[in-house]
Order: sequence, then C-alpha cells, then structure tokens
Amino acid sequence: MPLLLSGQPIGFLDIGHRQTCHYRAEDLAFLSAPGQEVAIAVRNAPLYQAEKRQVEQLQALERLQSNFVYSVSHEL
Repeated sequence: MPLLLSGQPIGFLDIGHRQTCHYRAEDLAFLSAPGQEVAIAVRNAPLYQAEKRQVEQLQALERLQSNFVYSVSHEL
C-alpha cells in the first residue's frame, strides 16, 4: 500500500498474510487511514527533530545568559 502525501508517494506499507488474496477492498480501505497517519508522521519527523535541536540550543543560550548575569552581579 503506497504512503501518499499530497498525492506524492513517500513510502510503502507492506501488509502480508499467509493466504494469497486474503484482503478484500474493504480491508485495504480500512488500512488506508493508519497509512495516512504513518505518512504524516514520516513527513513530520524531521520537523520534530529540528524543533528539538532549536529548543536545546535555546536552553544552552539561556544557561550562558544566567551564568553571565550571575558573574556580572557578583562583580558589582
């Protein structure tokens, strides 16, 4: 089953069974909904990772700022 986003293929979901022709059209239609969720998750994974890196960078900058303010306040 192809994983599509905006009509563009981004992957493939392979569903198997021991019996040939086991799945009906209704089964495939039912499985297409989770397939769409998987496609969205695949698309969003790099965005999530980028956001996570930005949060970590901001937290590091905040620690630097706090250390700087602490140092300056003790020198006064």
